[in-house]
Amino acid sequence: MVAYFSDEPPCQTTHCTNVAVEQFNAQQQSDDKKIMRAVGVDSNMFILDQNDPLSYWHVYFKAYVGRNRYRCFAELSGEKGPELLRYCTAVNKGTNDYTSLSH
Repeated sequence: MVAYFSDEPPCQTTHCTNVAVEQFNAQQQSDDKKIMRAVGVDSNMFILDQNDPLSYWHVYFKAYVGRNRYRCFAELSGEKGPELLRYCTAVNKGTNDYTSLSH
């Protein structure tokens, strides 16, 4: 992970992007299906229920899968930070279509 200073944690967007890419790639059987050169664009954290310790993060990032460049969306969840990848997909900004990255 990238930090501004060695003793600082990475920003939320960078951290969420790294967690999403790492977990997505761990699920792929083939290297040509893995996400490469990901760059975080934006992220948001939200809580659905004040009585539930689980929080959620949405992250948008740009990345390559094989030779194709994608805009990607991922949802993460966790109690102590973004720990679990729940969903990761490619987004076509012009048509608002979503495409699975694992096909």
